Amino acid sequence: MEPIPEFGPIEVKRREGDEAFHDGARNLGFDLAEFWRWNCSDLVSNATSGILAEYLVAKARDVADGVREEWAAYDLATADGTRIEVKSAAYIQT
Repeated sequence: MEPIPEFGPIEVKRREGDEAFHDGARNLGFDLAEFWRWNCSDLVSNATSGILAEYLVAKARDVADGVREEWAAYDLATADGTRIEVKSAAYIQT
């Protein structure tokens, strides 16, 4: 049995939304923004509303320039190292 090669961390880059989906060299005719609209338009869903709350706090604290890390030990960090955990609740959700 061959050993499994070591994989390093995946470099996550901030996207613009105009990145096309493709199959090899063939453009599939839709882009990342279309996926975002399909996936995240329901802002009052239980899953999306918590992420939206994190984004609003990140904008308020001027730390929304990177990429959200799904499984980080905390939600946000300020320039001075303050760690922020965001919680949200809603009476109405889809």
